Amino acid sequence: TLINELSPLFDITVPEGAFYAFIKIPDSIPNFLEKTLEKKLLIIPGNIFSVKENYFRISFAVNEETLKKGIEILKALCK
Repeated sequence: TLINELSPLFDITVPEGAFYAFIKIPDSIPNFLEKTLEKKLLIIPGNIFSVKENYFRISFAVNEETLKKGIEILKALCK
């Protein structure tokens, strides 16, 4: 799952009963949001939805293939 794949690399908060998670933007990756866009991965800054600064929100409400592709892009950015 998304949580299992990304939790070794990111600080993740999952609200109870939600179909999304808030993931902390790594301090070690400058221009993280811009880099995801370069890889054609659109993520939404967390402060759009809550008071979570320096987080982004990712939804589980997509098909499995799309979710796996996004996970692979996020993992590659952490290497």
